[in-house]
Amino acid sequence: DSLWEDAFAKRLDELNIEWDRPSPIEYTKPNGKIGKYYPDFYIPSLGLYVDPKNPYVEMKQKEKLDIVSKIIKLKIINSKEECRNWNPLEESNLVPSVLR
Repeated sequence: DSLWEDAFAKRLDELNIEWDRPSPIEYTKPNGKIGKYYPDFYIPSLGLYVDPKNPYVEMKQKEKLDIVSKIIKLKIINSKEECRNWNPLEESNLVPSVLR
């Protein structure tokens, strides 16, 4: 695991948020071939996949991320600091009203 992934896992544990390492997500590339996307985290209570990625990697994978984000609810985290401080309760679009 990367340092970012470790920091994010610790953050989720601090918040007592259950998470899993998800199975790959299959998607169809623009050329019609099937690709696989490997998100780092899945938060079952939110139905949310989370993937820490530095901005360069995110830019390089933009096409894939755009396609996959139409299939799954995906949150990209762009810094180690965000991994350490992220709180889903601060993102109203992620949290069901029952949890707010």
